[in-house]
Amino acid sequence: MGQRAGMSPDVCYGTVANCRSTPSYALEMTRKGIGALAAVSVFAFTGYSSGHHAATGSSVSADTTFVYELALPAVSPDGSHIAWVDIASVGGPERVLVARPNGRRARSLGPRWPDGMSAMAWTRAGIVVESNFSMFLLSRTGRATRIGPAGDMTFSVGGSRVASGTPGCGQGTCAGPLVVIDIHSKKQWRLGPADQWNMEPTLARDGKQVAWATPDGILVSAVSGGSPHLLAPDGRCPQWSPNGRSIAYLSGNGSLRLVPASGGASHTLFKGTFGCPSWSPDSTRIAFEAGTRRSRLSIVNANTHRVHRASPRFGIAKYVAWRPDGSHLYVSVAPRPGIGCAELWLLRTATLRGKRLLDGCNLRR
Repeated sequence: MGQRAGMSPDVCYGTVANCRSTPSYALEMTRKGIGALAAVSVFAFTGYSSGHHAATGSSVSADTTFVYELALPAVSPDGSHIAWVDIASVGGPERVLVARPNGRRARSLGPRWPDGMSAMAWTRAGIVVESNFSMFLLSRTGRATRIGPAGDMTFSVGGSRVASGTPGCGQGTCAGPLVVIDIHSKKQWRLGPADQWNMEPTLARDGKQVAWATPDGILVSAVSGGSPHLLAPDGRCPQWSPNGRSIAYLSGNGSLRLVPASGGASHTLFKGTFGCPSWSPDSTRIAFEAGTRRSRLSIVNANTHRVHRASPRFGIAKYVAWRPDGSHLYVSVAPRPGIGCAELWLLRTATLRGKRLLDGCNLRR
């Protein structure tokens, strides 16, 4: 994963993409579309200060232009800060940047990551990142502490727990249970059949239950153990709603579907999707990437099924993160196909229109 060679405008490694990262799925489809914090349920990281931090990366002025990629946006639950991954060059070290909501006064937090980062979430304990098949916790001072193993380049946060897919998948082996880790105690739980892959976990908000994708479909289990039950056959990319009542997922034919978390009949919200869904904080709307020939960032109301889409001129949405009040989305956008850079936009969710905050496609540094 260290080379990040696949990080093109059509490929991303967050969890709101086509979430296939197992070897069997890697040949079927790439991680196109929006990627970010759907499975990564964000919780409060209060008391953050925008002052200087004990980090190996240098501070960044408000006038700095970021180059190549602005990826994996994350938002503090109070909306007072945003974070993203700065990818300055192919194969080069990456860093986490934290700024005010308008993108100003950005500063690097923590070390540079030569192996790259593929997922990030803002939690009460700090910012959790995935790098080189391990999960790390970044404190407010920038100290990076390893939490435990990671598998499928996505992870989910619920309460004080983090879940990741089959560890080692992508390193030549792709069979074994998924892992759930307590951030503070480092206690681990391993779930799922050991003779197959168990990927794309999504934790309930309290961290007590987890759903995930398997070759047979989506399974659900208590983290503490017990027999998993099949929630949806032929399902992938499950995403647990913040209120705990529903799980959105993609069917085998690419439809966005909704099923009660307790089990039961599912129904279709939208046909023809590229990316994994991302719930709004109030569990009423879902962001996803729609389209068959050309992808478009879209939002569907889970109750009315009403859909609205971004302008086709907007570009390719690669990663999204909701503001805590659900009023806006931070979106990492490739302006057009085939271009190796990304911008950071702030969009109103009611209209999917907004403004560009940072231009990663301007090659000035």
